[in-house]
Amino acid sequence: MRSRYFRYLFENLDDGMFHSGCIYDKAKETTTNFIYMTGNYDRNMKIKKTKLVEADKETIPQRVDILVVGGYTISYIKRLIYIVKNHEVEKVILPYLTPIQRLVMTEYVAEGDESAREIVRFLQDPYVFLKDIGLEDILFLYGNNTSIYREPEELESGSHFVPADAEILHMIREMEGYSLPVVKAGYIIENKWFFMFGVYGLDIHTLSEFTREYFGHKDKKEDYVHQMKRLIQKYMQTFGVASATTVAMYEGPIYASPRDNESFMVEKEFSRKERCEAWIHQKQDNCCTCAIRCLHDKDHDIMQHHKDVRWDNPRFGTLLLGNVNLKKYFSEVMDQFWIVRNHIRAVTVPNCGSKDDWNSEILKLSSEQERIYWICNRHEKTAPTVVNEIVMFSSNNRFLRMDKEMGGCFSGYIVPKEETNA
Repeated sequence: MRSRYFRYLFENLDDGMFHSGCIYDKAKETTTNFIYMTGNYDRNMKIKKTKLVEADKETIPQRVDILVVGGYTISYIKRLIYIVKNHEVEKVILPYLTPIQRLVMTEYVAEGDESAREIVRFLQDPYVFLKDIGLEDILFLYGNNTSIYREPEELESGSHFVPADAEILHMIREMEGYSLPVVKAGYIIENKWFFMFGVYGLDIHTLSEFTREYFGHKDKKEDYVHQMKRLIQKYMQTFGVASATTVAMYEGPIYASPRDNESFMVEKEFSRKERCEAWIHQKQDNCCTCAIRCLHDKDHDIMQHHKDVRWDNPRFGTLLLGNVNLKKYFSEVMDQFWIVRNHIRAVTVPNCGSKDDWNSEILKLSSEQERIYWICNRHEKTAPTVVNEIVMFSSNNRFLRMDKEMGGCFSGYIVPKEETNA
């Protein structure tokens, strides 16, 4: 049968969003496993050097086809290092950070942490670090490609990214000492699933000018260590403590029109004790038994509106906004993801619902006729005003709070009608 099964999980790990997913094409017996993860940050608070929680070891499959780092924090760099060292990772996508941004991040590393040396090595040179582990397909994102105006079904399969502008590549080569695979945010189509990216953050020209200005007025008698400490302090005063660069991602199926397909989608919550995982084991759970077993025991939501043949746009997609500052980049986000706005079923709230990053205009991204899930990690900076705006905007808005105990799961299938009528 030419059916496709999918499963998305959302978890709050180390106060960051850990999202894992799996797409299984039964006819071709092909599976795509993917991870999107981003730690949250506070742009202005004083840095706290804390010991790190060990990365989970049992909920990640041996093979990860696409691994996306939405935003750098020390705990999620540690998680990245664990995954790439212990699993077969085909493609890694990360935001490009300049050397000065990475230098500032070393201030987060807790002294005495057993992984501190590896984390510092990564921050010194992420590309060399990942290449030494054995990764071949590494992409650093800077800038966004021209917005897509064709439907995803009209695009070619494969990985589609174009190099960053020549001027940017030249500046990066001067800063790093060699060329890096820095590309504009593009898209991937794999296993009839569409992955689309956007990147938002500090402009490299601004950072380059800041660095030149600082070293142009440095005290020549001051030793290197004190120079670096003053540079970091000046950077924090100017830009805040966070890297302020994040990758956003949309994911959703192509060839899923309700006119041609029967479909099913369900949402439910799970507790950490249940040890749920996104990965579909074809032989073990027969693709559907996990969802059926869960539905039998739990309250759940079933999405129906995407079955209406009067609509061309099924809502199976999720928009992961990482730590995007919507106050500053809202229009750019809308431009980048406009083509998929009517396919979005769930949206992650940027940076744990921080009011400093929130813009209620994002609530108008899609119509009020269908239920939309707003997924947010619970954190001390989650603003009640943000939660209130989401739930009061529409009765079809559902706010899902991810905390240390509870996560969220979306799963379902897409089956061509000609198969069901056979």
